[in-house]
Amino acid sequence: MNDFLMFYLLVGIAGLILAIIAAANMYWGYKAETKMKKA
Repeated sequence: MNDFLMFYLLVGIAGLILAIIAAANMYWGYKAETKMKKA
């Protein structure tokens, strides 16, 4: 049971990190896109 809890905890943390990275990439990509359009 403990192993399962640890597994789900690690998967949850990994998913959270991936979500943050994806959001950051979208934000920076949008910012770069608007910068290119202005230029």
